[in-house]
Amino acid sequence: MTNRQEGSFALASALFVLISSMYDARVSLVVAVIALAALGIYNFYKK
Repeated sequence: MTNRQEGSFALASALFVLISSMYDARVSLVVAVIALAALGIYNFYKK
């Protein structure tokens, strides 16, 4: 994954969390934790 793709993924995740927080804060929290965990796991195995 290139830096551009990773940046696009991060931006899309941030927008999704922002929009979902308008509906329910718990949903936003779960989405944020899952997105950060997925990114962390990806970066761990990338090395």
